[in-house]
Amino acid sequence: MSQVSFTMPEFPEPTPIDSARSWTAAYDSYDQRHDVSYYRVTIHAGDRDVGRIMAEVFMSPAGDDWRTPDFVPYLRAEIHQTAVRGTSNTEYRGYNNDGHR
Repeated sequence: MSQVSFTMPEFPEPTPIDSARSWTAAYDSYDQRHDVSYYRVTIHAGDRDVGRIMAEVFMSPAGDDWRTPDFVPYLRAEIHQTAVRGTSNTEYRGYNNDGHR
């Protein structure tokens, strides 16, 4: 039986928050035990980066097959909610910041 590889999506194109701000997001890590993914979200105002936050996305609503057409829109919507708030929705600061999960 062959395994299908999967790469978590990233969101490098700015997504509008309002008329002045947007966000981009890079995949950070997946915590299998808690079934959550983490994204590093950058908030932009025009061409300037004005903030960085972490978005924690619970994966169970996405189901077991992350290759479905609904998966990327689900991730985008969850990250967008965090970006609109402008604050991290987790205390986790990222794999690159603390070196472990």
